[in-house]
Amino acid sequence: MRPGCSSSGLTACAGTAIPNQSDPTVDAHGGINITIPPGAPEALSNEVHGGTAPCNEYLAAASNALRAANPAPPPPSNEATGVKYAACMRANGVPNYPDPKGNQTDFNDTGVDPNSPFFQRANKLCGKQIGAPPWWINGWGPPGNISVTSGPHPPGGPHSVVGAATTTANASAG
Repeated sequence: MRPGCSSSGLTACAGTAIPNQSDPTVDAHGGINITIPPGAPEALSNEVHGGTAPCNEYLAAASNALRAANPAPPPPSNEATGVKYAACMRANGVPNYPDPKGNQTDFNDTGVDPNSPFFQRANKLCGKQIGAPPWWINGWGPPGNISVTSGPHPPGGPHSVVGAATTTANASAG
């Protein structure tokens, strides 16, 4: 973890709640990364992804500390800005980019690949055009963003799930 952001409570809690749990890490952009070990109970994995896990009070504290230490501008937040961004993406090489619904964009069944070079190029251009902050354009998430990755489950269990963008609200103590 970064200086000033103690992970001891989270590490102790996670080690008790999840056998073989590794320490969370904080990346260069202030994102908290958690990997749930293979074989962890599916219910626990769902709790972590859903923000109801036993150690979420520590996640919320770490997330809040990182956000306070590294203030970041907010993401584009209104639907009109999202529609402008979507139109720009379509005009710049991503013809199937869907319009948002509220603050969500559903890529299911669109054929849009966020990892393609066309998408990446258009995203940088269009993100700048709508005044999006660098963390948004580059897909990092703001400081304090929590990313949870589940390891493989036993045969017959769910596939690996990435919960990038689990928010502080989801991690807050209940």
